[in-house]
Formats: sequence, structure tokens, C-alpha cells
Amino acid sequence: MHDLSSWTDSVALVTGASAGIGASCVRKLHAAGLRVAFCARRVDRIEALAAELGERAWAIPCDLRDEASIDNMFNAIRDRWGGVSVLVNNAGLGHAAPLGTGATELWREMLEVNVLALCICTREALKDMGDRGHVIHISSMAGHRVPGGSGVYSATKHAVKALTEGLRLELRETGSSVRVSAISPGYVETEFAAQYSKSEEQAAQTYARFPCLQPEDVAEGLLYLLAQPAHVQVHDLLMRPTHQPT
Repeated sequence: MHDLSSWTDSVALVTGASAGIGASCVRKLHAAGLRVAFCARRVDRIEALAAELGERAWAIPCDLRDEASIDNMFNAIRDRWGGVSVLVNNAGLGHAAPLGTGATELWREMLEVNVLALCICTREALKDMGDRGHVIHISSMAGHRVPGGSGVYSATKHAVKALTEGLRLELRETGSSVRVSAISPGYVETEFAAQYSKSEEQAAQTYARFPCLQPEDVAEGLLYLLAQPAHVQVHDLLMRPTHQPT
């Protein structure tokens, strides 16, 4: 059991919360007593989640490829709840778009969502955090190795690894007590594989090879990071299914 009493009634923002890891993070944070704002492009999904959770849950439509949409979201949170103390940069996507043959628009979307939006959201959240807060990136094991055929997607997650360490150094230089962490899961049974391969059948085969992580497992990792005492910063949490070979 993770003790998050020090975060009670603090404001968390979870991006990409319409399903999978993001939705699980919202549920876990809300159950721990935080006020949780969460965003996605699929408005019906996040509104249903807000209705499920009730008070302290706020669904905000946002297109993370559009900086103005991100700005509007952060300003709305500041106006209603005073700003963000915990940022969960969960939004991310992948396409099977190899460097030699991939379509530019698919590369661009991965870079815009996985890297640029993460940077913009981090910058805006830091404005709210003052000397206490926690930025958590949901990254991937693809940020620690390069799976075959996924060089561009993997490059975006290697960028997240560099951005995590870069922000840690920036915060140390300024003497801030804000912490930054990344969670890098292996195979998690979500909608990701179907989106990546554009095939429900292939996704089912991917997840049938061995028992995969579940979104709730990753969300538990998030709670573990937040529950650490102020002098402890868990920098990178790597998670794989027990039987994942690579």
C-alpha cells in the first residue's frame, strides 16, 4: 500500500487518458485523494471516465499536437484549481513507419506527441509547481534498446530518456525540490499494438505470446514514485513482463 497522504487534494494532470495506462493512472490517483485533470482527443472516453469517478475528476478535451490547445488546458486548470503539482506525461503513440520507408506524416505525429507535447506540458507544469512537484514521463523499454523496425518510435523514447535526465540537471542547477521520473514499461496489453500495426489480429498475437503487463501495473509504479519521501528521487523505473525476452 502506497502512502500518498502528502499529496491529498493536490492537482494531478494525466495526458492521453482515454484508455489504457492513462485511464488507469487517473483512477489510481483519484482513489489516492488527488484532484485529477485528464485530457485526450477522444472526448466521449474521458467524459465517461469523469462521470465514473465523480468529484475531483475533470475531463479536458485537448489535442496535444496543438500548442494553443495545451495552453488553454493549463490556463483552465489554473483558473479552476490553481495549477498542477503532479504531471503525468502519458500520451504517446507509435506507428510501424521504418526510417527507410515510413511516411513523413507518421514520423511527424510520433515526434509531435511523444516528444514536443511532452516538452510543452512539462514547461507549463513547472510554472505551477514552485518548489514542490513531480513530473513523471511514461516512456518505454524502447527508450533503452532499439527493437527491429521501430527506429523512429524508439528514437522518440530515447529522446524522453534524455529529456528526463536533462530536466533533472536543470532542477538541480536551480536548487528546486521538484522531482522528475520516468517509467519505462515493456509490453503492456493496451490499444497500442493495434494502433501500431493497424491490425487487431496482429495485436492479439503480440499479446498472446506471454502474460503481458496490465495498465494497472504501470499505474502502481506511478504511485510508488509519488510515495517516496522528499529526499528520494526514483529516476527511471524499468518494468517488463517476467517472460519478455528482450
